[in-house]
Amino acid sequence: MNNESQLRPSRERKREQFVTDSKSNRKWIIALIVVVIAAAGGLIVWKISNDKPEATTVTSSIEARNPASANASPANSNASGNQPVAGSQEQVIRVPLGDLSDKAKFFEYPASDGRTVRFFAVRSADGAYRTALDACQMCYHAKKGYHQEGDKMICKNCGLPFEVARIGIAAGGCNPVGLPNRVDGNQLVISSKELESRASYF
Repeated sequence: MNNESQLRPSRERKREQFVTDSKSNRKWIIALIVVVIAAAGGLIVWKISNDKPEATTVTSSIEARNPASANASPANSNASGNQPVAGSQEQVIRVPLGDLSDKAKFFEYPASDGRTVRFFAVRSADGAYRTALDACQMCYHAKKGYHQEGDKMICKNCGLPFEVARIGIAAGGCNPVGLPNRVDGNQLVISSKELESRASYF
């Protein structure tokens, strides 16, 4: 009888210790899960902020300016209004319109000073082809560029959204730096001079 009385408190202490240890272990497991989830979320945010969309490298070619391109519709262009001069030559980049859609396509142009100029082209809801640098006047130092969400381009540094249909129209601040273009037949044409003059953003 005395032995049973002595064993009972011992069993109860072991049971209490087991319950206490189990609760402590559960707390550690929950804390570990929270840390893992937070780390995974942080990694995803970092990846979105720092990863750049895959870009196609483009090069320019020298060709004679076509006077007929002076009649290109402003609605299909971000052109600055400079008219081609008959008989002159220019270095241009040509992108087939069939390669473009309402999803921004990114490009890289090797500038003469050794920098790589990133830009994108996208067809907006009004049918116009919008082109801009993958950089803005405010955040270009961060070298993060933009990513697309629906009909908006999002600055990956400050998170501000910009409507695709306003690219090349709205300027300054965190708006993508506009890049003049023109449509020539079934191709989008960009002067390499425009890219060279904007290389300082990269």
